[in-house]
Amino acid sequence: MQVALAHWFFDWRRQLIIPNVSYGFFAGHRGECDLLVVSKARYLTEIEIKVNPHDLVGELRKFKHDNRTLDSPFGPLIKRYYIAAPEEIWRKADDAELPLGAGKIEVYIDHQGTPRGRLTQPSAYNKAARCLTDKEMIELLRLAYFRLWSSRDMEIFSKQHHG
Repeated sequence: MQVALAHWFFDWRRQLIIPNVSYGFFAGHRGECDLLVVSKARYLTEIEIKVNPHDLVGELRKFKHDNRTLDSPFGPLIKRYYIAAPEEIWRKADDAELPLGAGKIEVYIDHQGTPRGRLTQPSAYNKAARCLTDKEMIELLRLAYFRLWSSRDMEIFSKQHHG
């Protein structure tokens, strides 16, 4: 689903898109970002990806019980926040409310069998968010570099050991 979002929803040629950014970057952040998008202006968009109804409903409830809003739990760096899931998963969790300010992306398969993303609710802008510093940008580029080589190494390793 990360690839579908990077290719069809966000413009990977104009924005830095990094999967699975974890604790190392966000001080006090709640965990891993499934997909982090850096705009040309160096603002961050976080995309939380859910692949089953249980996880999606759990994520939505977590916000409700923690009384989270866009400008409090994501800190000063997240400008926009989206939850992405396959459209059939959203249908199963239809009665669950999105967190205040969060956007909604439905991932679907088009008539040619290509996964695509559809924005069904835009994210609010966290007006308190700031753009990345040079030091933070370099750190994200370093993390993107690690992701590239670790995924490439795993692919090569898999081909060598599995035919």
